[in-house]
Amino acid sequence: ARSSHMDYDAEMPLLREIGVEYVRVPVSWCWTEYDPSLMVVKDLNPMAKGDGFIYMDDDEVRDKFACEDPFHKGVYWPAVPKPFLAKFLRACAKHGLGATLDIHTYPGGTSVGTFSGVWPRYARFWSDGDAPALDGTAETDVGRDTLKSIVS
Repeated sequence: ARSSHMDYDAEMPLLREIGVEYVRVPVSWCWTEYDPSLMVVKDLNPMAKGDGFIYMDDDEVRDKFACEDPFHKGVYWPAVPKPFLAKFLRACAKHGLGATLDIHTYPGGTSVGTFSGVWPRYARFWSDGDAPALDGTAETDVGRDTLKSIVS
């Protein structure tokens, strides 16, 4: 299964050659420990039918690679796989590139409009981000718990 759109060892040196020193990496507030390269595995059963691969079902993909918004039931955000990001950051370091993680989404949504991730619901991060999650899962508040999950 494809888990990268770059060949790090071939392309990162090219970035350095043209003078790029830092890359900006847009990320979500939602993180996962699961490795996306394991979403599809080769079926070792020689009698298996189909294309020779075993795929996760939709529920397993959602459970492992999405986070339910703590303010809006039924709204899911795509998760950033920590193993994928760690591999990317190690490759940046290997090739002398700095990386800035730029958080582009926050739980509850941050702005009004269709690009908020929660449309047509009201964006709640700035107004309620210091409150516990509605489902009671936040230890302190959603904003602080988001930061803890990103740096852990």
